[in-house]
Formats: sequence, C-alpha cells, structure tokens
Amino acid sequence: MAIIINLHQLMPIYLNKNKTHIIYISLKCGYSTMEDLVRSGKLFRAETKDIDGKIPVGLVRSPYKRLESIYKEKFIKNGDNNGDIHNTVRRALGISGNINKVPYESFINSLDKIKNLDPHLFTQDSYLNNNHVNFFKMEDGLGELEDIVGCKLEKHNNTDDIKIKFTYTDSMINTINNIYGVDFDRFKYETK
Repeated sequence: MAIIINLHQLMPIYLNKNKTHIIYISLKCGYSTMEDLVRSGKLFRAETKDIDGKIPVGLVRSPYKRLESIYKEKFIKNGDNNGDIHNTVRRALGISGNINKVPYESFINSLDKIKNLDPHLFTQDSYLNNNHVNFFKMEDGLGELEDIVGCKLEKHNNTDDIKIKFTYTDSMINTINNIYGVDFDRFKYETK
C-alpha cells in the first residue's frame, strides 16, 4: 500500500465513472487527456481511499516515442517557457533563454544528469510499480481503455503536427536503453 500512496503523490490516479477501475498514467502518456476528462466530469481523480477493491490499469508508451514527444512539446513547441523541465535542462546544459535550439542529441545525452529531476523523465514503471497493473500500450490504440473509461479518448497536447525526423547515434540508443531498460522489459517494447 505504501507504494501506491507514493505514486499517488507523484502523479494523479484516476477513477473511472463507474468506480470499477483505477487508471495510472505518466507524463507524456495520457496526462493531458485524463485531466481534460476530469474537467468534463467523465473521469475522477482518485483519492488513496478509493484504490482498494478497484481494478488497476495503466497506459504506457514506447520510451523512444515518449522522449520524442517530450522533445517536440517542451523544446520545439514551448521552448521559451519557464517550467520545471525547461529550467532543469537549462541548468544541465549550461544555457539560458529559449531551449528550442537544443539539438535532440544534446537532450538525450543530458538524460543521465536530469532523469531524476523532472517527472516527465521518470520511468513509466515508477508510476506503475504495482505488479498487478494491467497496462495498455498507447501505440495499440485506446479502444480497450475507452471501454473502461466509458467514452472516446481524444489525444490532447498532441505533437504529431511537429514534423521531425529523429535519428539516433549508438551513444543515444545506449543512453535510452540503459535509463529506460525497465520500461522496455516490463512493457515489452523493442529497443533500437
């Protein structure tokens, strides 16, 4: 039970409208979508007392796709913001001002320094650390999760309109595979 309470403090846990399922997510993997559903009354934020007796499910995403989405949103789209991740990256890379000119490779190479400093960069396993969580892969579509939530899930905070061809050096691949190895293993994602 202590792990779930700690996870709840890190990220919101959601309760479906029928109050049968608890839904875990991580940043850049459904957070904005779930928050929009809470605002519209189609989903609830769960309290610790709500967890017992509910079926836990989670939404996961390929670590590569998640990092690409973080980069497109936080660097390219909103690189001039002053959010926590922006300031963390600025400190790690020794820069000031807009981070939208930071190359993807520099971001990935800085992950060893910043991976524990911002929740956007935490492993998804850290959010779904309960071994009894059934998970759905974002890449497989959201149909089954829509059945649980009880409504159509429309992707919010979408970065698909930002067209970038991501390339990976061996060093970048090793960094990502080492840091997010637990996610690749647990959620059965292929490494590059």
